[in-house]
Amino acid sequence: MSSLLSNNVSTLNVLLYGEPIATITHVGNDRTLFAFNEAYANDETRPVLSLGFKDSFGGLITQFKPTQTNSNQLKPS
Repeated sequence: MSSLLSNNVSTLNVLLYGEPIATITHVGNDRTLFAFNEAYANDETRPVLSLGFKDSFGGLITQFKPTQTNSNQLKPS
């Protein structure tokens, strides 16, 4: 008997000072994607979300690898 895995996609908007600046998308199988909105990325006077998103020259880092968590690590023993 085979089982089907459903990939339910859900998206959260990331707001900074009440303005949407990015999205976090859950794509199933414990994987999430983070992406800045184009308007935020192109705005040279944008407010800073985190210094962790700046490169060594002060520019915005916009390329991210998908993040995956191992749900087995989250279960109590």
